[in-house]
Amino acid sequence: LPADLVARLTTNPDYIRHLRNLLFYHIAQGSIFSTDLVSGSPINTVLHVPVTPTIAAGSVKINDANVIIPDLSARNGVVHAIDRVLVPPFLTKDIVEVASDAGIFGTLLA
Repeated sequence: LPADLVARLTTNPDYIRHLRNLLFYHIAQGSIFSTDLVSGSPINTVLHVPVTPTIAAGSVKINDANVIIPDLSARNGVVHAIDRVLVPPFLTKDIVEVASDAGIFGTLLA
């Protein structure tokens, strides 16, 4: 994580609640094995903000994170080890950027 984001998440009372959201962004709704993934097909997270898998040349990415160990079965689901922290867009973008990326707020942005 960028140092400024770590500082905000751990020291700024307004951002501490976002730490929970950051963790929830790493939990998919349901048990999803690597064989269930479809490249480009969003996966809903417990945060209700989707992540997107990309499958190419025998490797799997979730957003910009590489899956380094897939399909670790657990009693209550499945774990995929990744090589970086997934950061939900609302922690790094301002309102105008989020609205613009959504592509449906043209009137608001005008």
